[in-house]
Amino acid sequence: MIPTADVAVAISLARQLVVTGDSKQMPPTSFFERSISEAEAEETAEEIVFESILDEAATLLPSRSLRWHYRSRDEALIAFSNANFYGGELVTFPAPRNGSHHSGVRFEFVEGAVYGRGGSRANPAEAERAVALLARELREHPGREVAITAMSTAQQAEIQARVEAAAASDALIADWLSKGGRVKNLETVQGDECDTMILSLGYGRDTAGRLILNFGPLAQAGGERRLNVAVTRARWTTILVASIRAADIPPDRTSSPGALRLRDYLDYAERGPIALAARVRVNAGADTESPFETAVLQALSAAGLRCVPQVGVGSYRIDIGILHPERDGDFVLGVECDGAAYHAAASARDRDVIRQAVLEGMGWRIHRIWSTAWFRDPAKGVAEVLAAYNAALNGAPGPSAAAPTPDPPGPEIGFERADRTRERMSSATLGARNTGSTKDISIDQAVNALVIAIENGGPTSEESAVFILRDAFGLGRKSHVLEGIARRAVEEAIRRGLLRREGPVLARAE
Repeated sequence: MIPTADVAVAISLARQLVVTGDSKQMPPTSFFERSISEAEAEETAEEIVFESILDEAATLLPSRSLRWHYRSRDEALIAFSNANFYGGELVTFPAPRNGSHHSGVRFEFVEGAVYGRGGSRANPAEAERAVALLARELREHPGREVAITAMSTAQQAEIQARVEAAAASDALIADWLSKGGRVKNLETVQGDECDTMILSLGYGRDTAGRLILNFGPLAQAGGERRLNVAVTRARWTTILVASIRAADIPPDRTSSPGALRLRDYLDYAERGPIALAARVRVNAGADTESPFETAVLQALSAAGLRCVPQVGVGSYRIDIGILHPERDGDFVLGVECDGAAYHAAASARDRDVIRQAVLEGMGWRIHRIWSTAWFRDPAKGVAEVLAAYNAALNGAPGPSAAAPTPDPPGPEIGFERADRTRERMSSATLGARNTGSTKDISIDQAVNALVIAIENGGPTSEESAVFILRDAFGLGRKSHVLEGIARRAVEEAIRRGLLRREGPVLARAE
């Protein structure tokens, strides 16, 4: 983020302004700058001071959140920040493997380490462990980019000195240094990315065994944002090196948001996603989100596959994950159904192209099941999943399903027919479209919108009726009121003989 004064001239020369940034991460830092004098503080005490152009623009301009996160190759890397800083609103994607395969967040506890309070202000034992971890990561993962971040400048200097000493006898560390590898601190790591991040806390018990809850910049104003920056730099693995545990920081002994979030992260690094159970739903006890998914899950389980519903810890889940026959936590195949999660996507491009490309980039093999095809021939659907599972298990390349079609292609719609469809939909929703409210939608309008959508788009699952109406009437989201309108519209359309119900599928009446 940039101070307003630094961009004022550039803004004055522009015709348009788009400001991007993340208010949950660090503002322009003055941690190493001189403190303002008491006189200056008195002069500015009554002013509203914005930390950056982002904060100032937020009071004047409309804003929109970019919610998809796909840098992390393991969802565990972002789950903590998503729960603690972003209110669980980030759309994150689960990995097809568990953390034992050198991904996710790991905790390295250094027993008996001593923090040099009042002296070096460094933790030599932790620094030595960080260097050992650097050497191990460079040997075991030669293709990965490894970085080290210290939570204080004193610990940064301690680790850097030990890295340079180790380089004299370790060719891999020497090569790492020659390619620009350096130990950074909290104030200089923002904006960086790496495959593996080694974080050294540094702070701990002194020679007398006392722990003072003063964690330098982490305990100061904005310390929680510094922590958020540090723990979100890695693509594959974050290794937290510490000589204290969460229980060593009693929440009743500090009111610093940074210290409290540090306590939470220590707990998360040691125990994993279960530490977030109060804020996010994890796999344990997860269930399907629709009767269609339940039917698919039961059929695949009956065929001998080990299935897990709703794989993930964020707001986006793989509908059904099929486990490896021998390795718990490793998924051979992900099965996506066109149920609630599919229809909740904002656009066809999101649900059919981008989302699948992100998953495949993380290593997933994805097979999609369409509700209309499934209910016509579930045995064929199971056979296709088994074929995809065996191909994935044997490492055979599979066809991309980035933009599948549920049924054999029909006649070309063409521009004229598409224009007529839009005209009919506009007529059907006249008086209610784009009001942003459900109060003006009549049952007749809802029935007409459903009939037009199914006549032109083909049969669809009954649960998707609410999403059809959401899009037809320009509503930003579905609601309980809209769900009620959708149910009444479906029943009325069937009563009038305009639609028919085939199990959970709605189709045009013949």
